[in-house]
Amino acid sequence: ISNTRHPTGDHAPVRVTHISAAGPVVRIQLTRTDTGDDLEAELSRDEYRSTPLKVGDTAYAGPRHAALTDYTI
Repeated sequence: ISNTRHPTGDHAPVRVTHISAAGPVVRIQLTRTDTGDDLEAELSRDEYRSTPLKVGDTAYAGPRHAALTDYTI
């Protein structure tokens, strides 16, 4: 996910709901504010430092490299 603090044409509004910064990759759980859909983003520590987010922040997220995972139980 690429994220920004300002809206762009291909980015959706999201709210940060959880951040896990343990290990080399920062995992961020997001909820789209327009649809309520949950998203998950993984950022390198350098990427995270360049746009630090906190739980409760509003940002705009768009796909950089999309991966679709289908779970069946």
